[in-house]
Amino acid sequence: MPQTKKKVTLIGSVHADVGREFVYDGPAPACADCSLLRACANLEKGKRYIIVAKRPTRHPCRVHVDEVCAVDVEPAPIYALIPVADARQNTTITFRHACGKEQCPRYAQCNPEGALAGQKYIVSDRLDEEYSDCFMGEERALVKLIPLPDELPRLSG
Repeated sequence: MPQTKKKVTLIGSVHADVGREFVYDGPAPACADCSLLRACANLEKGKRYIIVAKRPTRHPCRVHVDEVCAVDVEPAPIYALIPVADARQNTTITFRHACGKEQCPRYAQCNPEGALAGQKYIVSDRLDEEYSDCFMGEERALVKLIPLPDELPRLSG
């Protein structure tokens, strides 16, 4: 698997636990004139991240109850239902949201929070479950998706 690039960001200290996953929603309006905005609002909106390390650096914050803490994050894996034809282990897919039928019992699995349409992912594992109750009539399989890094190393030859 390709190495994902870690980023340093700031997060409320009460949430700064290694292993915690979150979907970045963007800065709060109160952050607009903060001197730390570039260090705090440096992630991709709508993307799921996991905290992989906690740093000792802390700063006061007018949004968070306590203060903010520096953490290392990387894109988190996504569990999703995708078409069976795309669910081959170790292949690369471009994620697309399934349909807009929110009443479907599988809607949240086909459109998982933090999965970005157009983002490339590697199907790292195909889990045992397959579903045929899709409102669109598709056979879908549950997979673990690993986000591909934005910049892949190129082989010269």
